[in-house]
Amino acid sequence: MDQDKKRLLLSFVPGFLFLGLLWAIKGIELQQNIRLFSYGVYPRTVNGLVGIIASPLVHSDVSHLFSNTFPLLLLLTGIIYFYGKIAKDVFLWVYLATGALVWVLGRESYHIGASGLVYGFASFLFFSGIFRGDRKSMAVSLLITIFYGGMIWGVLPLQNHVSWETHLIGGIMGMAAAIFYRNRFAPIDIDDEEEENFNAFNFSYSSVKNEGGTRQQISANYTISQQTAQWNTPVQGSNYVLVKPQPKPEKEENTEEKPQRKYVFRLKSKTPPSSET
Repeated sequence: MDQDKKRLLLSFVPGFLFLGLLWAIKGIELQQNIRLFSYGVYPRTVNGLVGIIASPLVHSDVSHLFSNTFPLLLLLTGIIYFYGKIAKDVFLWVYLATGALVWVLGRESYHIGASGLVYGFASFLFFSGIFRGDRKSMAVSLLITIFYGGMIWGVLPLQNHVSWETHLIGGIMGMAAAIFYRNRFAPIDIDDEEEENFNAFNFSYSSVKNEGGTRQQISANYTISQQTAQWNTPVQGSNYVLVKPQPKPEKEENTEEKPQRKYVFRLKSKTPPSSET
């Protein structure tokens, strides 16, 4: 199976698992004939604090959950596929920050449902394209505008039974995440003419730092492929970023074989050198 298709399929897994949890909760609620709306966010009350965690898991009825199912699956998959290294951070930020601010600022009513996540994820994908400016981010941003542009009406107080505060705050939290991560872990963007020239490479780095007055040698080895490369982003545990490789032809020799093109990885410091004591 093509690596890119495999990565896309794997990106759906967390969304299916999360939605499976939501539908399992709704199934238990229906089977036991109980109502779980009291686990939603009720602003400025102690009991309402549980809703910061529980409210996205609870929906008023099947149609409410169904309306959130496909947007959640597609948007969460998009974040994982295009921004895999920060997907978990974005998910937790939108999830927790939205619930906390609804608890502080919302109307005195139970706020339930995963719509805040939908607005947060859509906002993150849209504004990431604007703030990053690379072609893949902008393409995703355009798709969000086409398919979810009508969501803007949900942030207005037009219906009393709809938690427009959750929609609005979720959207703002998604935009905040896009601003915070705008220079980190850009989506893969490899020129077509380069894509066929390399598949995977190994590289390593080594550095020395002081730990409690003791010099410690640190080294690591990585394998990078065109599907997982994150150019100009920090190398884990180091003070360096990985620069996109440039083709470097081998010196021609008197052989019958055609010289192969090679790519050379280069690390550059992301911050000025500092002394550790």
